[in-house]
Amino acid sequence: MTPDDFRAALDDRIRSVLAALGVEPPTGDVSERLDLALSLVRDPSTAWLVYIGVAGSFPTADELAAFRRELQLADDRSRIAAALGSAGARDDASTGAARRLRIVEELPVVDAGHSATSDHNTGIQRVVRSTLPHWPHGEFVPVAWTGEAQAFRGLTAPERVRLLAWGDHTPAEIREVDVAEIVVPWRTTVVLPEVPSRERIPVLASLAESSGSRVVIVGHDAIPVVSADLIDPIESDRFALFLSVVKHAQTVCAVSESAASEFAGFASTLSAQGVAGPAVRTIRLAEESGSTRGHVPDADGVPLVICVGSHEPRKNQEAVLAAALGLQTEGMRFRLVFVGGGSRSHTTPFDRRVRRARARGHDVAVRRDVSDAELYELYAGARFSVLVSLHEGFGLPIVESLAAGVPVLTSDYGSMAEIAAGGGCLTVDPRSIDAIRGGMRRLLSDDRLLDELRAAAGARPPRAWSDYAAELWAVVREGSAS
Repeated sequence: MTPDDFRAALDDRIRSVLAALGVEPPTGDVSERLDLALSLVRDPSTAWLVYIGVAGSFPTADELAAFRRELQLADDRSRIAAALGSAGARDDASTGAARRLRIVEELPVVDAGHSATSDHNTGIQRVVRSTLPHWPHGEFVPVAWTGEAQAFRGLTAPERVRLLAWGDHTPAEIREVDVAEIVVPWRTTVVLPEVPSRERIPVLASLAESSGSRVVIVGHDAIPVVSADLIDPIESDRFALFLSVVKHAQTVCAVSESAASEFAGFASTLSAQGVAGPAVRTIRLAEESGSTRGHVPDADGVPLVICVGSHEPRKNQEAVLAAALGLQTEGMRFRLVFVGGGSRSHTTPFDRRVRRARARGHDVAVRRDVSDAELYELYAGARFSVLVSLHEGFGLPIVESLAAGVPVLTSDYGSMAEIAAGGGCLTVDPRSIDAIRGGMRRLLSDDRLLDELRAAAGARPPRAWSDYAAELWAVVREGSAS
């Protein structure tokens, strides 16, 4: 990057900053405009915006504090040098120096970086991709992240399809995007429907605390800290850091009463730091399935039982496998299929145990990388599904199964019990293999019970993704309006 290129990009950014601050830029050279912008720094939000104008990237809390200190200590003659020295101290500063700014002042900005850039489609990604297409087109700005995870950027055309039209998406190689312009929310609403990757959290925490924008978080769960014994320590560490964003958010929209209690518990501790913390409310997820088929029994007459969910210890697939093998050893005929991906550290040993069970004559199988169409076909053929997780924020496979008319064996506490209270489920203690085995035995042998649960599942009040999206959108617009 030549000195002339640097000055041109810096000048363009500073002009954008001055326009957002409602100040007419001087007609002189870039140094006059930069000096004027620096002289306007009076509060954290203005400092945050001016820092981005200088650096071309978002600051962390420490970087913003250092920037403000340098300006406070500098006199009029040294102010520009102090600002350039402070905002250019990061190793990746040369990347940001070439970028322009797109400052968004009225529309909500939605950080859907993972759902837009990854073909992973379970849990949170399913929620995001099922929600955002129902929001008014053109009335929000979806964003991803620059490669060094220091600023928002707009989406490419393929990313927009992956995020907003998943059914039309064709999996393709994920490539890093060359970013010439970053997206800067300015005194608007920033929506975080995903838990961000670790490297993005420090700049999001600064944004939440100092940018002047309201932050609305979709609170899926606090499992990594509440049930840290069931989670990879790396995930617990990431979520603990994410709480530095949550503490400065205005609103957490939890997906269940159970999840809301977790976030409210955290918020209640923040008064010890003199921090108000977020308001926590519950907006339950949808109960909708893409399956339009009725029950289709297998041609061989063997009942199908499915266990849907990402493979990890808290999902309790090991207990389900043990319970099922016990029933099949007793002589009960049924086919059990586990559906869902996961890290190889979990899936590899489990798949090995399934292969050994099959070699002994047990009718069990694992399906990884299942498409939506294949999943709906499995639901259509299932006698019932099983999700006896040890801890869930919601339990999306439960409502997808019920919406397809398939009864569910699930856990008797937390968000799973919340869903079960609406009908169509049999609940058991997930910590007891005997209880799981007993629940499966009843659903396999008691046709009358199964019919009652199917009827109860069909009688549940409908709740479409459009309903959930509308309620969440109302909260987002509340934030923008205020």
